[in-house]
Amino acid sequence: MEREIDYTVERKVSFTIRSSDASQIQNSTYEIDYTLRPLHIPSIARNVHLTLDYAQIPHRSYNINSTNNKIRIFGPNSADVGTDFDITVPEGIYNHEELSLYIERDLFEQGAKSTSGALAIFEHFIPNNTTVITLNYATVVVKFGDLVNTTMTTILGFDAVNTGAGASVPFYIYSQNEHQLRHIDSYYIHMNIIRGLRINNNYFNCIGQIPINVAAGETIYYIPNNRQFLTGDNLINQEVNSVRFWLTSDGQTVINLNDDDYEFSYSVHYTIPHNHEWDERTNQV
Repeated sequence: MEREIDYTVERKVSFTIRSSDASQIQNSTYEIDYTLRPLHIPSIARNVHLTLDYAQIPHRSYNINSTNNKIRIFGPNSADVGTDFDITVPEGIYNHEELSLYIERDLFEQGAKSTSGALAIFEHFIPNNTTVITLNYATVVVKFGDLVNTTMTTILGFDAVNTGAGASVPFYIYSQNEHQLRHIDSYYIHMNIIRGLRINNNYFNCIGQIPINVAAGETIYYIPNNRQFLTGDNLINQEVNSVRFWLTSDGQTVINLNDDDYEFSYSVHYTIPHNHEWDERTNQV
């Protein structure tokens, strides 16, 4: 009678990945190729799992950055003279209210008319997930057609055309598309060697979800309280010399940390029969 194999000997191999040590970065997708020391999973291995052990991520995935932080608004100044007001919003993470407050304050400091409120007020129009702008003077024009390469047109959901007030004010203009001022709750770390976590009923090759619990500009230091063991049986009898990894905000939307570096550690766990030995150099029993 053949003796049942007892897989009781546990093995663990750990790696620390640093984006600064990347062998190649895909500029269009921010995916990072990384060369590993060779990882051998023997053919006799069973119960292969991967865990995320640690992550250090700067919270700098700004929704307003140097590519979309400018807007030009034409309207009366305090002397009722039509003026172009150019506004540059500091890089950061904004919602509609925060963005509008900055624009309103900047307009005031530049001398825009304010007797009936700010020239333009930006708000979230919840029913359609769009942006609505309130124009408080008949001559106001939001010049989405100007500053094309750096304007916040797209993130607010507007087309690149100049949009002005009507005969009566306040006048409301609505964006043609959904806005993209998304609030990010978590970062997701992905690796191309595993099936990964299930997010919104779909599997992504994601090794961990990192909750954002710091202010914008600060760094997240994350150690999971309860490690998730993600199946890695596809690695059995394989030699892994490199991985590709990337960050997303929701499992799918790849994000950039404004070229800041991040790092994380993960481990590969597996078992082998207690009555077998194997040579790690040849991957043979």
